[in-house]
Amino acid sequence: MAANVDFAVVDATGAIELVRGGKIRALAFTAPQRSALLPDVPSVVEAGMPDFLAYNWVAAAVSAKTPPAVVKQLQALFAQAGNSPDVRDYYTRQSTTLILSSPAEMRQYQKNEIERWKRLAAVAKIPLQ
Repeated sequence: MAANVDFAVVDATGAIELVRGGKIRALAFTAPQRSALLPDVPSVVEAGMPDFLAYNWVAAAVSAKTPPAVVKQLQALFAQAGNSPDVRDYYTRQSTTLILSSPAEMRQYQKNEIERWKRLAAVAKIPLQ
C-alpha cells in the first residue's frame, strides 16, 4: 500500500477489504475457483497459471504420544464444531474453505506438501534449511 512492494502473494483474509477498498489490486485468487467475496478477480486457473498452488492452512495437533481414544474424541469435537452453521458461516466470510479430515489424511497432506516444497526449492536452487 505504501508502494514498497511491487508484487506479493498474500492471505485473502487480510487482503479482501484492501482490495474492496481500492488500496491494493488483486491479480488472481490463488485457488482453482474464484472467491465469492471477490467475484471480479479471476482464479489462478483463469489467469493462465493452472499449476500454481499457494494455500495456507491451519490444523490442530497433539503430541504423538496422545492416546488414540483421546485423538478420536478430539477429532469428533472438531468435526462437531466444524459442522456448526456459525463456524461454517465464519469461514465463508473469510473466503476460507473448511476441510475436516482425519489425522491420517492430514499427515498425508503434510507429507505431500513437504515433498512439493522440496521439489520447488530444488528447481529454484534454494538450499534446504
